[in-house]
Amino acid sequence: MVTDKFKQQEYSIVSEQNFEIAVYPGDGIGPEVTCEAIRVLDVVAQQHGFTLSKRYLDWGYDYWKQHGQPAPDGFVDSLRDVDAIFLGAVGWPDDMPDHLSLAPLVSIRQAFDQYACIRPARLLPGLTSVLAGKGPDDIDIMVIRENSEGEYIDNGGRFKQGTADEVAIQTALHTRKGVERILRFGFEQARTRRRHLTMVTKSNAQRYSYVMWDDILEEIKGDYPDVETVRQHCDAAVMNFVRWPERFDVVVASNLFGDLLTDLGGILGGFLISKHGLKYWIFWMAIAMKFPDFVYVYMASAQPESFLLISSLVAIEQFGYGFGFTAYLVYTMLYSEGEHKTAHYAICTGF
Repeated sequence: MVTDKFKQQEYSIVSEQNFEIAVYPGDGIGPEVTCEAIRVLDVVAQQHGFTLSKRYLDWGYDYWKQHGQPAPDGFVDSLRDVDAIFLGAVGWPDDMPDHLSLAPLVSIRQAFDQYACIRPARLLPGLTSVLAGKGPDDIDIMVIRENSEGEYIDNGGRFKQGTADEVAIQTALHTRKGVERILRFGFEQARTRRRHLTMVTKSNAQRYSYVMWDDILEEIKGDYPDVETVRQHCDAAVMNFVRWPERFDVVVASNLFGDLLTDLGGILGGFLISKHGLKYWIFWMAIAMKFPDFVYVYMASAQPESFLLISSLVAIEQFGYGFGFTAYLVYTMLYSEGEHKTAHYAICTGF
């Protein structure tokens, strides 16, 4: 629920440009941390000469308790006129089924064609990896998850539900357009990094959808002769993330496999964020979507303002102010001290 803590703060900012953002604080620790992130956003806006108008959304668990659905009818259309969407964390699995809490999120991704979900995992100086013998030079991975189709399309149904003869069918949907688009996006990102791209599929077992991924990669990789290309099956990639994280640079995967790999990446690197491409970006806080109670324990003594400075900088990159992932440097300065390690890991492992 949006409390008085979330009322927009007034600033005397002189600016020629205003951006309107929809703020979706969500549930659990989400509202508390989102509040601090918005404070940082306002300061950054003030320093760089633009203003932010906020439209707070009271969707999520409390809304579901009152209305029987996590968001109002027509919620997608209500977001069409904003410049960006700022998300906290959604869900309360002890009471609300996860597939209901995520339904608005999935609908927003697909309605606005937010096809690129960028999730870096990077071990920064001053932090110790869970992997023995691996340091900051070994763990710097950018996973790019296809975010608009694949396994998360609502395509299927249940028959004879609740009986011994029940049948459930859920079919993934992969399009040539979607696969080529995300691969080309990955290649372009690889050109800004170490010029290496790994595509993760399961084409040895799923002979139609993921063989199409293989075929499309072979067709377009010649357009990027400066980028080394590798294919791995998802089970091998999980193993190799642990064995040889230094061999990965940019990783492109489907909706499901990208989701799984980035949870592992967040543990290995200890730093995990994401943004969803094109006009309507959702910035995910590194807080508890799956484990809200766990993160609550640690966030009470953490410093959300410091951590969420990075969240805010990356979130407003789309406004043309060029912050990008240079925010890593800020993060390094804030979190390289030993006293912050516990809070840092608590935040990240709850993502």
